[in-house]
Amino acid sequence: MKHGTGVTIPMKIYFVRHGVTRSNVERRSMGQRSDESLLPEGIEQAREIAEILPRNFDVLLSSPLRRASETAAIISERHGLPFTTVPELAERDTGSLSGMQWDEIANATGGALTLDLVRAVPEHDFSAYGGETKEAFRERLTKFLRETKERYGGKKVLTVTHAGVLRVLYLLAGGKHPNDSEKMGNTSLHEIEF
Repeated sequence: MKHGTGVTIPMKIYFVRHGVTRSNVERRSMGQRSDESLLPEGIEQAREIAEILPRNFDVLLSSPLRRASETAAIISERHGLPFTTVPELAERDTGSLSGMQWDEIANATGGALTLDLVRAVPEHDFSAYGGETKEAFRERLTKFLRETKERYGGKKVLTVTHAGVLRVLYLLAGGKHPNDSEKMGNTSLHEIEF
């Protein structure tokens, strides 16, 4: 958001990672191409986070992928706050690796991509597998940030999205992303200033 003096005022955006899915439990890469629903446990996680979130959000945004939008719908119902899906918040496109277990991905890529590596270094180029380049992913998230600041500057924004999105958003904010899987767990809450 720009102030009348042309100075950009920082904006805090709050993020919730979606509830747990079967692919999360099975340690599969989901990406954009795997659009599955929450497990009953994921629905319960979404209810729990909806219950403990403060009731002072002005805007609720969500990735259009089912696991995120189902989480957002539960929060929306509890808070009486409609949500809007935003395509830029979708998980990165991992191409033909989508739906594969991480040990299968490690074998298929000759060890170039492992779950530990993706958690430690969040930006990867999936174009060799028909997926998204790291530049395209970063550009998409930068567009989301720019448009969110323009549209909702001065408002308290809550967003439901994905772990891969969160890791890169932390980098864009100039911070170190949490590598600890517990801190990036399903329905974890993140406050990031941009």
